[in-house]
Amino acid sequence: VSTQSTGTIPDGTIINPGDPFVKIWQFRNDGYDRWPSTTRLVFVDGDNLSQQSFVNVPTEVEPGDTINIAVDMCAPKTPGTYLSYWRLSDQYGARFGHRVWANIKVISTESFSDPCADALNVLHSFGFNDDKLNRALLEKHNNDLNATIHD
Repeated sequence: VSTQSTGTIPDGTIINPGDPFVKIWQFRNDGYDRWPSTTRLVFVDGDNLSQQSFVNVPTEVEPGDTINIAVDMCAPKTPGTYLSYWRLSDQYGARFGHRVWANIKVISTESFSDPCADALNVLHSFGFNDDKLNRALLEKHNNDLNATIHD
């Protein structure tokens, strides 16, 4: 199995609290056997952002073929970073292939009027996740990202 594309909702996508979204992955059957229509994409770890614990693969997948699998999800109402892991499974529950994930950031609607919001998002993308420290440094450097990162 290879994941050809992470499809919709790239890692770190910002979503409003409680908003629904659809995550789509594209898989390729790199094996020698056909995936039967009983194949599923199952939730395996992290934050379950879906009301479903699995999604059926919509059709049989022949070796060499690709298929898109969509999962309806909803952003939590509490701001934060959320990561939901999924994996292909056969009808008996045996998992195969690599895990795939949806990685979202939920920001409160008040953040959109926050002058530091954009800079905080950039800092998060660089792995600086301590919001209290980030905000203090941004205020110290008048929202100058370069000065904040080098401090």
